[in-house]
Amino acid sequence: MLRLRPCSFILVLIIFGAHDAFAQALARLRTGSGGFVSVNADKSIFNREGPTKNIELSGNVQIVFDNQYISCDKATIDENAQTIFAAGNLVVSSPQAYVEGDSATINYRDNTGIIQNGFVKSGQVIVEGKVVRKTGADTYEGEDASFTACTTCPTAWTFSGTRINAEMGGYAHIKNAWLRVANVPIFWLPYLIVPLKSERQTGLLIPSFDYTDSGGFAPSLNYFWAVSRSQDATFTLTHYAKRGAKGLVNYRYVLSPSSEGELNYGFIRDRVFEGTPAFQPVGSKANRWFATYFHNYDMPGGYNQKLKLNFVSDLRYPRDFPQEVPTVGDPALENRLTLTRNSERTHSSLDSSYYINQLKSSPLADNKDAVHRWPEIRVALVERPLAKEGPLSRVLFNLSADYVNFAREDFAWDDVYLAGGTSTIDTTRTNVGANAFDPTTDVIRAGQRFDIQPQISYPFRLGNSIDVLPSVQFRHTQYSLNVTTPPGAEFESAPYREYVRSQLSLRTRFSRIYGDRGPEAQAPRPSVTNWVDAESQAAGEPRAEVVAPPLPRNLYRHEVEPEIVIAGVAPLGQTEKSQFFGDVSQVPVFLDNQPVSNSDFLTTRKGIQFDYEDRMTSRNTISFIVNNRLVRRTWASGTPTYKQIASLKLGQSYDLDEDRRAPGPKFPYSDISALLDVRFDNFETNTLVRHFPYHNKTNTSSRAKLMDDRGRYLQ
Repeated sequence: MLRLRPCSFILVLIIFGAHDAFAQALARLRTGSGGFVSVNADKSIFNREGPTKNIELSGNVQIVFDNQYISCDKATIDENAQTIFAAGNLVVSSPQAYVEGDSATINYRDNTGIIQNGFVKSGQVIVEGKVVRKTGADTYEGEDASFTACTTCPTAWTFSGTRINAEMGGYAHIKNAWLRVANVPIFWLPYLIVPLKSERQTGLLIPSFDYTDSGGFAPSLNYFWAVSRSQDATFTLTHYAKRGAKGLVNYRYVLSPSSEGELNYGFIRDRVFEGTPAFQPVGSKANRWFATYFHNYDMPGGYNQKLKLNFVSDLRYPRDFPQEVPTVGDPALENRLTLTRNSERTHSSLDSSYYINQLKSSPLADNKDAVHRWPEIRVALVERPLAKEGPLSRVLFNLSADYVNFAREDFAWDDVYLAGGTSTIDTTRTNVGANAFDPTTDVIRAGQRFDIQPQISYPFRLGNSIDVLPSVQFRHTQYSLNVTTPPGAEFESAPYREYVRSQLSLRTRFSRIYGDRGPEAQAPRPSVTNWVDAESQAAGEPRAEVVAPPLPRNLYRHEVEPEIVIAGVAPLGQTEKSQFFGDVSQVPVFLDNQPVSNSDFLTTRKGIQFDYEDRMTSRNTISFIVNNRLVRRTWASGTPTYKQIASLKLGQSYDLDEDRRAPGPKFPYSDISALLDVRFDNFETNTLVRHFPYHNKTNTSSRAKLMDDRGRYLQ
């Protein structure tokens, strides 16, 4: 039997009696809605002597009542006054607002209080003041306060006033309002009312401001029209100090959760553009405008229809106003109409693309030399077994067919001439014979192409680590070229090419996970019932501690995937009396998915005419490819999310035909291609490096993009 000495028994009675008194004190802390006040801290002292009854909290203080959360370094709860005084790293958060300050006295009964040097944020709305009074659950009153909806640091603009009454989700009433830009007062209003509502509502929006070297200071006044629950419009008037006034219209609509559209239009009589001698626009050419439109419709029968339009008055408009036409750096403005239908077995699409060539020195240049896909029709069968059962069930079959019409307003070919040993396109067509097609040098840019590619494959695995994929593909490509054969030249305007390509791929994968794979335990924290009153504190009683449940860590998986591809091409037929395909024996060896460059067009070997699909890749070759991937796993609301944040692909091929060629020097190795793609949250880059071993030269092209959390970027 366990016996207690008298002194131990008395100490137990004291502890349990103090705990009971502390629990009773917490039970008496009732809010106006009838709820309770919950507290948690490293140290809690309950003072119950005399008429004053309060609870002193210190160290990682947390107080919760009526959907409000208070955290601070120290706090005092006065039971008689029904107030909470909190100070030190003060944060008060609720579903409606986030509050910071030096200190605060809050009445937990009626949810009012005073915040010293307060900062109140709701959505993008920020109210600051030397003294901020909390007059209700969602209402605040500030003295010598400021208001802004600009979240840049420092804020670009604010409204300051002697007194601001703000209702989150309602309106802000500002007395003696000064509009400040970069903290410089611009103009004064005796009284101002601004909306703080998150719901869509017709009315004036907060003015916006911009500045550029070419346009100067540009304030904007915006009017929002909530047409209905599914459509709205915004009208903007912007005045550029140097350029003049501009009008903008934005219209949006939603037909269903997956069907929507947006229209943008802007117009300006540009004084800067009109007075630039290099461009010398006359008359209406100084009237600059843009129009963009996009919609996405889900239609009955599994069809989807998309339309994207981008039109500008001049080619410099996207550079002068990149926020309105965000296509800076793109070679062309794309206008595209697409109709697609996908099923479990097939894919079919009708695509028409009209391009506006931006690679021109003059902003008023015509668009006659741009090549358009008008139209393009695709049909593809999803890879499937040849049979449901038996040996053929492991043999897979797929087929793709593509028809495209390449059209342009100008001649169907580019005039190419040699200058200093370099092939150059004569855009002015002033050279001798520029208006006559020369099949030995000129590049055909207009015509039709039909391409069909059936394929069978038989994937299997060697052991547990090597994936083997043998495949056989038949390909027929038929062209119809919009050129006239010159007299005496052996040139066929409807060439074709057929071949069978067999391929054997051997691939394996190595991977490693970085980071602690085990759960991430939070630091021990005091129990919610971890009270220490004055008597038990003097007795040196220990505090109980609990450990929060573990949180999963973010992990990174690095994959290295080496691959060897052995390919062989058996020609079945090709138009002989045509120089469209060039000297096949001298066409460079290309890897699959290798990017297209200008040198692919400007060469007498004619490796390409229209686009990538004209290129014959991986003839009788052995290719060595290494893929590196870095995948990040993050957690959001308890759900894992995987994202490939970086990849590096290295590849080179060895041409067996070149190795067997005699006499003459042999160059069997292709260029070494490296493609780096990085996609972090705030940084992206895409870099292509091609090293030519026989020339000891390297070509590099790179794109980098910096972004912030608000979607603004520098590229």
